[in-house]
Amino acid sequence: MGDYLGRGIAMLATGLAPQLILVVGEVTRAWSTVAPALEKSAAARVSYPLPRLMPAGNGAEARLRGTVALVLRKQFGTAVVA
Repeated sequence: MGDYLGRGIAMLATGLAPQLILVVGEVTRAWSTVAPALEKSAAARVSYPLPRLMPAGNGAEARLRGTVALVLRKQFGTAVVA
């Protein structure tokens, strides 16, 4: 899993050149196991220093915040103009 996440992160790092990438979701529970493979895979595909990679808190909390944001967007979001 770390290898595939590293490939995706390498694309983000190449296209956007961020200084920091926060990783959210269930993968953060196993961060100490996944991070070395993720960083190795991403670094092999990026030609400049890889941005800092950090887990963003508890995966369950992040998912809940995302769900709440989607629900609130439906209630308070702007209208789509065609």
